[in-house]
Amino acid sequence: MPFYSIFRFFYLLGAVNALFFAFLIFSRSNRKRSDVILGVWLVFLSAQLMIPFIYMTNIRVYTYMVGYESTLLTLHPIFLYNYVLTLTNEKRKLKSILLSFSPAILVGIMMYPYFQMPMEVKYRFVNSGERIPLNVLPSVIVSGGCFIWYIVATFKALKKHKQQILQVYSYRDNVDLLWLRRLAVTFSFFFFFDMGLAIVFSIIEIPLAWTDFSFYIMLTFFIFILGYFGYRQGEIFRFEPLNIAREAHESRAKEELHDHKAEIPVINEADAQKLSALMKEEQPFLESSLTINDLSRMMDMPPHQLSRVINRHFGMNFFEYVNQYRIEYFKQLAADPKYQHYSLLGLGLECGFNSKSSFNRVFKEHTGLTPGAVRKQIEAELVSQ
Repeated sequence: MPFYSIFRFFYLLGAVNALFFAFLIFSRSNRKRSDVILGVWLVFLSAQLMIPFIYMTNIRVYTYMVGYESTLLTLHPIFLYNYVLTLTNEKRKLKSILLSFSPAILVGIMMYPYFQMPMEVKYRFVNSGERIPLNVLPSVIVSGGCFIWYIVATFKALKKHKQQILQVYSYRDNVDLLWLRRLAVTFSFFFFFDMGLAIVFSIIEIPLAWTDFSFYIMLTFFIFILGYFGYRQGEIFRFEPLNIAREAHESRAKEELHDHKAEIPVINEADAQKLSALMKEEQPFLESSLTINDLSRMMDMPPHQLSRVINRHFGMNFFEYVNQYRIEYFKQLAADPKYQHYSLLGLGLECGFNSKSSFNRVFKEHTGLTPGAVRKQIEAELVSQ
């Protein structure tokens, strides 16, 4: 059937694509642990996508494999969780990573009675719409619970990372893992949609094979996006990650509780004045890749101490503190006749922003206006003078 031929080609293309990206990642000379996890994950994703391809090629061969896709499906949220943790430089031992895959092994063991069923029984289950056998339900429940647990843990890790980079970086591009958050949300939506559809189809006795089409199409696109952005994703922390976010949170918690007995570090006013003078005179904010480690070296001060000065004295995180200077510098340049011929993006790059998207996003967050609107306001004020 032409319909089946199109889907077969689509699934095969996705499986080959996953292996191709895995090969590129494993070929890196400076592979990190996150690269290894991503590469292995892509191999398993390729295997997952070969299952519907085999189903459309030879239903009898596929019948022998029914049930294995459930075990493979349990692996993906675990791979995602470990990939996020290693990518954000969490210190995890290899033993902890391997132990995190125990739920997938458990699902495989629980599926054993189903694997032992006669082929004719499994064939009827796949194609005639018979309800899920009762001895399979526990493995389905464990698989669904595993998915929920690791997806929630992944989003918590991404949220923690988002807070930490604001204390370390003056930019977000290539370090905020926005693409991975969006990908995780999309994958979660399709998983739960497909699971709900499978339950409904099982109740009304429609062949479960029909529920797989939408999920595996999504998985094909998921593989391409994961492989492409995963291959492009560089190392996030060029230095030892700091516990700055945790320290800032603890300091705020102590203040909110008004615990006067607790020892809250005293901020040296001279440090704050020295920092302000440095920012105005040497203008380090013009460096688009500025980090708190860079600024701490210029201040001759430990990064955690500098972060405390910014958090407690100025009431901001590092990201907000640096970008307020960039915004003010933009206003100065916009009012300078020498820069009237500059485009908005040109002015943004001159001020230390590293891309158009970050330029617009930071302006909107800090001023509530776009850079273009701010420039028009400044030009209107100059005309009225």
